[in-house]
Amino acid sequence: TCLIQLGIGIFRQFSPSMGFCFNVKAHISSMKRIYNKFRTCDPVRLVHFMKASMHHFYHFCMKGKGFDKCLGELYGDNGMNGQVGKCAVAAKVNPMMQDPETCGLSLKKVEKCVGDSDVC
Repeated sequence: TCLIQLGIGIFRQFSPSMGFCFNVKAHISSMKRIYNKFRTCDPVRLVHFMKASMHHFYHFCMKGKGFDKCLGELYGDNGMNGQVGKCAVAAKVNPMMQDPETCGLSLKKVEKCVGDSDVC
């Protein structure tokens, strides 16, 4: 039930029509709300929700607005076969198996790897 509860209201609260697509404060507020309300949910379900959130963000805020070529280079056609996935594999990122400090360091390696590449 955590996942169902989590999905209800988040996108209603910050809908694209309200101009929140690229509002950093709105996204931070949303993530804090999710964490505070649902931190006791099964972590796998929370990861699924985050993936769904990314999908909806793309659909409402980015699709067809000039970002598709770059997103294709970054994420590929399945979310993992682009540069981000290649860098994540190289950095051995596994958020489900790493403590936050180790995962954070791994994500910094991914960010540097992608930044040093020739995508976008």
